[in-house]
Amino acid sequence: MALGVPVIVSKTQIDTFYFDDSIVKFFEPGDEKSLADAMLELIKDKQLRKNISWNAAGFVENNSWVHKKQEYLRLADRLTNVKPKPGAPSKNQPRSSLSAHRDRDNV
Repeated sequence: MALGVPVIVSKTQIDTFYFDDSIVKFFEPGDEKSLADAMLELIKDKQLRKNISWNAAGFVENNSWVHKKQEYLRLADRLTNVKPKPGAPSKNQPRSSLSAHRDRDNV
């Protein structure tokens, strides 16, 4: 996805939760003919390849670490029941031990 190449994915419950037909090309699990058909469809249909690649790039951008980092760290704080201390960062800034790596990693 992040490389701008359309992705063919086995149509599992977890993958259909996160992705739809506009982001990936699905094939039926355990069905090699379905996989081959998906591959051939993408080979033959330039516009489909372009659309899936474009939509997937948007998905990757919207779900990148840059966009999701604060959300993830707040969730980690909430799940570990970290309480803010007086003078601690605001509620928009994470306080978990994970957040200590935020600036060091700068990822």
